Amino acid sequence: MKKGLFILIGLLIILSHYIFADTIILKTGERRIGRVSESKSDPENILFETSVGEMRIPLNRIARIDKETDDVSYMYIARDFFQSKNYSRASGYADKALKVNPQNKDARKLIEDIQQAIKEEAKRHAIEHAQEVDISLSNVGKLIDDNKFDEAQNLMDQIERLALSNQQKQTATSLKVRLYYQLGLLRIDQMNPKGAVEYFEKALAIQPDNQDVFNQLLAIWKNDPAMTSQMIAIYEKRYESNPGNLEVARTLTDLYFKERDMAKALPYLIVLKRGTNVADPVTDDRLRQVLTTLHGNAAAEKKFDKAADYYKVLLEFFPNEDPTPLYYDQYSSQLATLVANDLDGHIKLGDFCKEHNLDEDARERYFYVLGLDAKNEKALAGLTYYASQDLAEARDAFDRKEYDTTIYIVGQIAANYAKLPDILAKAYEMKERAENELRKETREKNTRALALARRGDEFYATAESHINAMMSTERKSSSWIVSDKAMISTERRSSSWLVSDKEEAKKFLNRAIDTWETALKIDPTLATRESEDLDTKLKDARARLMSLYRVIPLPKIENYPRKK
Repeated sequence: MKKGLFILIGLLIILSHYIFADTIILKTGERRIGRVSESKSDPENILFETSVGEMRIPLNRIARIDKETDDVSYMYIARDFFQSKNYSRASGYADKALKVNPQNKDARKLIEDIQQAIKEEAKRHAIEHAQEVDISLSNVGKLIDDNKFDEAQNLMDQIERLALSNQQKQTATSLKVRLYYQLGLLRIDQMNPKGAVEYFEKALAIQPDNQDVFNQLLAIWKNDPAMTSQMIAIYEKRYESNPGNLEVARTLTDLYFKERDMAKALPYLIVLKRGTNVADPVTDDRLRQVLTTLHGNAAAEKKFDKAADYYKVLLEFFPNEDPTPLYYDQYSSQLATLVANDLDGHIKLGDFCKEHNLDEDARERYFYVLGLDAKNEKALAGLTYYASQDLAEARDAFDRKEYDTTIYIVGQIAANYAKLPDILAKAYEMKERAENELRKETREKNTRALALARRGDEFYATAESHINAMMSTERKSSSWIVSDKAMISTERRSSSWLVSDKEEAKKFLNRAIDTWETALKIDPTLATRESEDLDTKLKDARARLMSLYRVIPLPKIENYPRKK
């Protein structure tokens, strides 16, 4: 018997490490388990933390706090997250437990369990993903067999955005070649050899040694032995002998587009654009595409002068395009040649950025200068310009009574402009005013809600008085003994009183319910606050209102004893 008792005690001691943490026992008897911490800035409340989140609990609601060590409390929360498969949060709290107590073996074990669970989940997802991809690839093949090429293309586009195994990549490649091959054959049937060539070339780009595709191309080109490169060479010579020829320029543009050689296509596109007064959407689209691509490529290679030249041509033909990329190219080109200690050069570059709305880059230049010369007046003036704009934005938000936005903007100002004490002083003053307004709004809202709750109590009391009067009338009417004639008169009077009190009771119960519900919308805490307990009051009022809507039989004449 004693041995069994010792085993039970031992198990309880072991389990206590898993089920206990800080425990709060409220005055209502409710127990809450988590982690308790105190706040010096808020001595009237304790901060209570669980896997659900953090909350503040007033000390005056707490009967007792049973405190555990912080690592035990952290582990309780970590296990909660682990059970709900929130592994990142579970790992975070286990790490907190280890920081408090590096010897906590449970924390180390839980971290190992988390890592293992993550691996298993990733493995399971990988298997499921692979199965889904295999099914999708099989469906692509079926769609191709059924000549549903558009559907096959859409599904293939979706598959290519997924992570694929090497085997799946090979299968997808084969299917794509097969799809392009079938699309090429379809274009031949539709008497569209150019369209067929495009699809066959796409297929060959994927599988250069695919003989079936190449044979189809040879069949199309059999009457044109020059092929593409030879055709380009011929048309180049024709253009040299007849500069400005729009038809030749158009053909060369087509051929270079086919070769995806944007740089060589550009001069012919410019000739086409400048040489015709008729709107040509195809040329416009191609010119915009070429210039945008070449600009992007040059910028990516950090050839900013070349990128700027491309963009200037783009703005020449399409003046409504955003000029910002040009300004950024010019800024990047100047920055690349600036000497590190050339503070005036960095200031001028910052001013250039400010003038062209490259605000982040302007701030960066001013901050750079202040890092080398903390009292540089020009850099401080540049930053003050942006800080004043942000401060004005905070002021506008305050005027719109968007106090949370005001506080957020002030936080950004404090983070970005620590070197501007005058701006910071104004910003903090604005923040204090916003916080005061928020507190004022909260107080006014709570006062209004409480007044509505009390008004609802008054309506309920009035309804209750009518209910009591109605029940008193029923008792009197059932106890009278009168003659037949008097009995009829008495019945009419009592019926009138009953109906009047009943309707008044329903009216005031409805008013009480509406008023309490309005109060709860303003301050939901009134639902369970001990002084108000609107949840209980609403349940009682609705129940009494429901009973009043039931049919109440009135006394009949034959129920009264006749007077002899």
